[in-house]
Amino acid sequence: ILEAARWEGKSSGTVSESLPKELHSALPVVFFTAVTTALKAESLSNYGPHGPFECPVFRYAERGADNFVTTLSLSTQHHPRHWTLRGVAALCNSY
Repeated sequence: ILEAARWEGKSSGTVSESLPKELHSALPVVFFTAVTTALKAESLSNYGPHGPFECPVFRYAERGADNFVTTLSLSTQHHPRHWTLRGVAALCNSY
């Protein structure tokens, strides 16, 4: 679940503004794999003009160090700070 934004997977594959009065939106299943720092640095241009948004992933909607899992690199057309200021985060559970 993506909170405070939505994923436009079929049209552009980027994070975009959430619809009015919609706090949570569906996020597709994510496959995690390890990459080296060098490979991640090479792929920064694939994420948009400003680089990826490092979206925090939490187990539950209650945010904090105890519920933090990892970060997720998401493509965006806005500057990553835009999404940070909006409080965008991915959640593993909706309750």
